Amino acid sequence: MKGIVLYGSQSDRVFYEECLEKLKPHSEFIFEVLSAHRDAEKLRLLCQKMDAQYVIAGAGLSAALPGCVASQTKVPVFGVPLPSCFGGLDAFLTSLQMPKGTPVATCAPYNEDSIIKFIENIGDDRWAKETRVNIYVDALVQPYEYVDKVLKDTINLSEKENIQLEITNKYNPDCWNILLVHQEKEIVLKPNCLHVPMMNKQTVDNPSRALSLFSLAGNGGLWFGVNNCINALRWLKRGFESF
Repeated sequence: MKGIVLYGSQSDRVFYEECLEKLKPHSEFIFEVLSAHRDAEKLRLLCQKMDAQYVIAGAGLSAALPGCVASQTKVPVFGVPLPSCFGGLDAFLTSLQMPKGTPVATCAPYNEDSIIKFIENIGDDRWAKETRVNIYVDALVQPYEYVDKVLKDTINLSEKENIQLEITNKYNPDCWNILLVHQEKEIVLKPNCLHVPMMNKQTVDNPSRALSLFSLAGNGGLWFGVNNCINALRWLKRGFESF
């Protein structure tokens, strides 16, 4: 495995030094400090000449770096939100809530171990060659209109992209999983799992729910935006083509 690790500021040293040490046993990588705002042209050139299978991008505050990279490259991007302010809530939501088509797999602050475990996992030939995807959704909420729409949209994308997809009511340890999370008990902390929080419109319109989501992600795992199963599947598709 070969990757690129980018952090937005030299002042982030206390965060990235530990991340780099954890990553060393599992992957080759190059490391650079680049700001999405101050070094935009250098970042653009790096993305154009990308010679890596993945990118880890860490930033705080507005945390634009992961999304900027994901919009300019086709390799999987991991977002590491740094707790520069509000415990990292602002950075987490910025990295997480990317528009459909620009996927970033985001961990919560202080949870970069979820990224390291994922990279360690895909170093295994068994997982590097696995392209099946299971969407795990609780049978009690599957009939809900907003859940049904998310599933239909995801099925349409899988057919368009020739992705082997199944929808079940349980976690499958033998393939990639996208877990549609409604409550904490559904979280599965395995390196073959991605998490998509599901909320109805009334819940989404309540700002306090962002704190609940932040708390859920604090348990670990890689996360995508609210109801954004499309980005989780697109991110895996990038992985299938890169890993």
